Amino acid sequence: MQAQGTLWTAAEISSRLGLSTAIYQTFRLGAEHIAAIRRAGITRIELSLIQGCLDYRDQSQTAEILDACRSEGVTVVSVHGPFKLPYGSADEAARKTVVEESLAAIRFAREMGASVYVAHFGFKEHSEKTAAELLRQTEDSGIVLTTENQVGQNLQPYIDVVDAVDSDRYGMIVDIGHNRDGDGINPFVKKDRARQTLAQCGHRLRHIHLHETFDLEQKPDHWPPLHPDGIIEWGEIFAALKEIGYSGELVFEDGRGEDPEQWTRMTAAFPQAFVRKYNQRRGGQSRVVAHHPGGIQVNHRGLHEIELKASSKLNNPYFDLELRITFTRPDGSEVTVDGFYDGAGLFKARAYCDTVGSWRWRSVSGVTEMDGQTGVFEVVPSSHKGKLRKHSEDSRQFAYDNGDWFLHIGDTGYRYVTDTEPEWQAYIDQAAQAGFTKVRTWFCRGRSDVQVLFAEDRTALNLPYWQEIDRRLTYALEHHPHVIFKLIPYGEDTEEINRYAADDPASTLIARYAQARFSAFPNVIWCISNDREIVTHNQLEGRRVHYDTICKMGRDMAAREPWGTLLTNHQCRFKGYSFVDEPWSDIITLEDLDQVGGEIILEYRKKGNDPVINDEDRYEAYRNPQHNRYFNRRLMWASLLSGGHATYGGLRTFEPYDRNLKGVQGYYDAIETGKLDHGADDFIHIHSFFFDADLTLVGLTPDDACVGDDPLKWKCIRSSNTFIIYIANPSGDTPKTDHVADTVPEITVHLPDGNYTVEWFKPTSGAWTRSSMCGGGNSALVAPDAGDWVLLLRQK
Repeated sequence: MQAQGTLWTAAEISSRLGLSTAIYQTFRLGAEHIAAIRRAGITRIELSLIQGCLDYRDQSQTAEILDACRSEGVTVVSVHGPFKLPYGSADEAARKTVVEESLAAIRFAREMGASVYVAHFGFKEHSEKTAAELLRQTEDSGIVLTTENQVGQNLQPYIDVVDAVDSDRYGMIVDIGHNRDGDGINPFVKKDRARQTLAQCGHRLRHIHLHETFDLEQKPDHWPPLHPDGIIEWGEIFAALKEIGYSGELVFEDGRGEDPEQWTRMTAAFPQAFVRKYNQRRGGQSRVVAHHPGGIQVNHRGLHEIELKASSKLNNPYFDLELRITFTRPDGSEVTVDGFYDGAGLFKARAYCDTVGSWRWRSVSGVTEMDGQTGVFEVVPSSHKGKLRKHSEDSRQFAYDNGDWFLHIGDTGYRYVTDTEPEWQAYIDQAAQAGFTKVRTWFCRGRSDVQVLFAEDRTALNLPYWQEIDRRLTYALEHHPHVIFKLIPYGEDTEEINRYAADDPASTLIARYAQARFSAFPNVIWCISNDREIVTHNQLEGRRVHYDTICKMGRDMAAREPWGTLLTNHQCRFKGYSFVDEPWSDIITLEDLDQVGGEIILEYRKKGNDPVINDEDRYEAYRNPQHNRYFNRRLMWASLLSGGHATYGGLRTFEPYDRNLKGVQGYYDAIETGKLDHGADDFIHIHSFFFDADLTLVGLTPDDACVGDDPLKWKCIRSSNTFIIYIANPSGDTPKTDHVADTVPEITVHLPDGNYTVEWFKPTSGAWTRSSMCGGGNSALVAPDAGDWVLLLRQK
């Protein structure tokens, strides 16, 4: 976590983010590559003079690149000089060759508009002479020359040579993958070394090459940034940059050229991914607390855990023992929670720390050594977002506990906490990377069976299974705290649900123990069951359960819930939501099909005031549409602009992992192996839209009538002065088979009187096209190009 004074915002990083064209080192660099970078939303590049990729003496190629940059609005911020010059040779003839070639490359850099030139000048005496000569011959250019550290070296010799040259036009360029400490390990993977290593460069640092490192033995560096397998200490590096007042570009450089698309995508996603990971995580987010001389400190909106030990023999710690802990907040208000047994005589209780200040706790138990225990802890300010709530200004929208609007991009990861799923970590890391903010997950091991929660005779719990659930939720909390888990404790176990109606002790224990153990987690909400048919009087068969049974479960959970964790239920496809008016229900949860016009969301907005989620539609691997990427992009935008929310389905995560289409797996891993067809690729751009536009959907109202009242073609949500419109531009009127039309779409919008700015957003790339103005009344507008678009109109 970064210190408060060293925090970076996503906008700050984005404004300086650049990408090296080394990603295309196996291609002849051309206009199509510049356009691909721009489509990802990246507007700064470093041209890398790699042999066979870019020849600065080839006038036709350089003219093509320059024209492409101008037409795409891409700025060349730096040029990396030729790689194969004899920089390391002290031979005078070789040195003069370096000077001659470098002068030609520097002239090219200036023609391209670059302000920084990168080269492997080195640090020896002949390098100092070369630098002085180049500076003298380019003194009118204003370009900054930089010397890059090489593999296996530390930075001190480069610091020394820059000091010796002593020019404000000569500095260091640090490649964070090249440096090595005396032990042979890159200091930028060491939390205690990364910051001080970079900070020592001080004002000498004029440029930087950023990338990820995996293991330290094979292929250790030049991987895409913030890769789930990466070990670079990004928070420490950026803290150092802030500390030394670094004002240069943040250039990400690939050294392999193996996957340009992945590199471009992950670089474009870096600003928001970095902020999510480092500006609002760790330090008390999980059960870890800090012990200070003044006592225990826990971060605001984090989780605090206390432990009590029972040394005497217990009959049944699940049914025969009561342990209640009362937490007293600084304002005197109290919350009483159930303790839970965690094995070996150890009992625990957890608090969600929703208030800053001094907290106290006391215990009540029938076990003498656990009764009457007390303690104190201090909750200190933090940047954690906290639990999910209904938005205070719009009950159909969500917000984190800190007030930030929650953009719901749901995913179906049913078996994330199932102990037999081997790819769970890759799943959540890549889900966060893809832009998902909510995951549906159940407690089942079998498809319709939660019996794994119990010991064989149902008189005790299978603690290792519960502890594994705990471990995986904790991992997600510590690494991706913005991702909310919709926990489904009863899954699709119809028999267990029906046992609850008969007050079966083991059945009721599931919810009671789950709430005691997990309700304090900031990253969870509750869903009682999944995909059941709700009936009021019919015979119970198949997936049927009684309405009264779910209501009984809902009332019990709501009455017991200590921290206000949201609660809902999920019923089967096409059956709507039966609990809109039930006081225990906080969310309207639906399962339907082909809702790319948002009709079911609009229907249920009229019935209730809670958030409406279409939590299951088509999957990429089940009931799949013909054009996965378009269908899911369309579904997500249409749902949001209907004033609701939607959830994606990829693999068959309701079935056990089989190395093929079943089980939870990393999204990008599944794409790479051909199991998924890019269905969620564009969700990250939805985040970009609202971030770039500085908008939320709070207080906005669906209004398809103002765009023609044809929701399969046009969706609109609006306030009095802002209109967000999704132009689907489908090829037909059948959502399952539609693809995006190759025509340029037109739209007529009925606007109140006034003048409006017109901004077009490409949902497949995150790129903006800003037009001029339009007036009120019926305004006919034409998109910049073919495909689907998001149109943003704001009254000036």
